[in-house]
Amino acid sequence: MRRGPLVKVPQSRPAMPEPAALWAPIRADWGIEALEIIDALRQREAELATETVMAIRAEIPRYAEQPSPQFWAGLESHVASHFAVFTDATSDGKLVTRESLAFIRGPATARARAGISVGDFMHAFRIGQRVLWQAMLNEAVNRGAPHAAIDLATPWMEYVDLVSTLASELASVLTRSTYSIHG
Repeated sequence: MRRGPLVKVPQSRPAMPEPAALWAPIRADWGIEALEIIDALRQREAELATETVMAIRAEIPRYAEQPSPQFWAGLESHVASHFAVFTDATSDGKLVTRESLAFIRGPATARARAGISVGDFMHAFRIGQRVLWQAMLNEAVNRGAPHAAIDLATPWMEYVDLVSTLASELASVLTRSTYSIHG
């Protein structure tokens, strides 16, 4: 005897609201602690970028092989730009946009030309996100407001998702162009 499905699945899914529409009511409920954390991170962007570059150099062999001081200065600037985009948008109650991340294309292309794989590029990005997230958590705990880190989780995840999507799209373009040049 054949049975039907246990749960009726609708034929079409309702449209999901835009991320900004989901996030706006959450931000309205934030305590002052979340905004203070973002402000503290903004003041530490250069320090956190340096910490990130040191971790990238220690953890990713292909990056560690790069001899050029210009490479390292460019990487530190790129990391600081990521942190600034996130803290500025979050502080202003906005989501990061594709347009605000346009700066990724140049460094991603330069890394590809330096022989750094997409996997290593994304690993470096995740190291930066780990450093920034740990700094957020530390700031929250040091302020006696660990709940404030939860307030920041939604914009944080939206940021990581968007950057990951853009990086994967860019990797696809760079891969096609590499094959057309060398193939």
